[in-house]
Amino acid sequence: MNIIQIYAPTNHKADEQVEEFYVSVAEATKITTKGEIAIVLGDLNPRIGEGSDGELIGRYGLSVKNERNERLMQFCTEQNFIVANTFFKLRPRHTRENIIRN
Repeated sequence: MNIIQIYAPTNHKADEQVEEFYVSVAEATKITTKGEIAIVLGDLNPRIGEGSDGELIGRYGLSVKNERNERLMQFCTEQNFIVANTFFKLRPRHTRENIIRN
């Protein structure tokens, strides 16, 4: 099992910084061995909204989508990740968008 702890740039940062962040996370996932579990967790900053979105997002997301949502969804699709905590109903104050390789 591999755990990659991350803290994404906040929403007011430039798009270039956000893109650099996702590139570096993708690089970190490349060093994991195929067949091992990879968990990426931390503060990602996008708001994914409520409701399911295919296989990436479960029923229990929170709040309203923000401008960084699409980049997170693109990253999850490219890396074969899901936003795992959206598949479990939790009290709102305990919910974070964590992603796990599917």
